Amino acid sequence: MPALRDSDRVLVIDRKLFRDDNTRLFVGVVEECDEDVMRVRGYPFHLSPYEISGAERHGDERVRIISLAAGMKAGFRQRVHENPENLPGKEPKKD
Repeated sequence: MPALRDSDRVLVIDRKLFRDDNTRLFVGVVEECDEDVMRVRGYPFHLSPYEISGAERHGDERVRIISLAAGMKAGFRQRVHENPENLPGKEPKKD
């Protein structure tokens, strides 16, 4: 069973780069979801660390493409292909 499906509601919290930055939120509905990417239609919100008034909607309806694998700390293994024929370097493997 997939974790995300079309028409699911999501809340995306963008990472702050500096301590005094506004917290940026994106609330929306999943239009389409792949294994590691989703397209979401919704609205951005900003939360100021110095105001208690609450969230302020900041902008019109938007569509965002969000990578689900961007924040994951997974190992990356580089794939090395065999040398094609007639290239300098190591000799091709002999079976």
